Parts: sequence; C-alpha cells; structure tokens
Amino acid sequence: MGGLISDSPNEARSDMNELEGRRFRYWCSKRKDRLHTLWGFGHKKTAEMYCTQEGDIVIEVDIIIDKEGAYWALYKHADDKLHMIYPHESLFRVCFPYGPEVYEEKGEGKIVRCRVEEIE
Repeated sequence: MGGLISDSPNEARSDMNELEGRRFRYWCSKRKDRLHTLWGFGHKKTAEMYCTQEGDIVIEVDIIIDKEGAYWALYKHADDKLHMIYPHESLFRVCFPYGPEVYEEKGEGKIVRCRVEEIE
C-alpha cells in the first residue's frame, strides 16, 4: 500500500478512496453491559486485558474502512495498520495531545471512519 503519502488535498481525497473498503483483522473485548460493546482492539492479549467484568468475552472482528462507519481510527502508512480505534470521535481525539491531524500533516497517516463486523 505504498504511495499513499501526499501534500495535496486532492491527492489526500484519492488516498481515502484507496483506503475505502480495506479490511483489517483484530481481536477485541465484547462487553455485555455497555453502550459501545466492542472495545480494546488489537492482539488477543490486549483484548483480554479489556475483559474486566464477568460475562465479557474476546472475539475476532474485521474492521472495514467506511466513511459512514461508527468508529474512528488512525491509519498509519508505515505499518499499514489501524491505531486508536474508538466508537466515538471524542474518545478517539483525546488520544492525541496535538490532535490526530498532525499525522496527516506530516504525511504519516490518515484519520478514517470504520465499521466493525464480528467474525462468526
């Protein structure tokens, strides 16, 4: 997925078009008692750390970049992965002291919306 870094707004839009529909496989915690039931995306061990209450389970999910998705994430070009995946924009933004736009300005990543599908 090389060549996604750009300085031009028009090129940045085409970068998003290239990313749209990309799928990433992660593990997460599925909580039974919260409004946003999927949490702690990453490796299986990471997801297990978020299983803090009885009834929480670890599941495998696909995260799909989708401009209409309910989740927010940062796609980093260097490792071709999603980072800081959260079900609400404010939760996502609080992870970045200078704002996630810094990654876009430096050409290191893209702020993306995504949806999550459980693997059956």
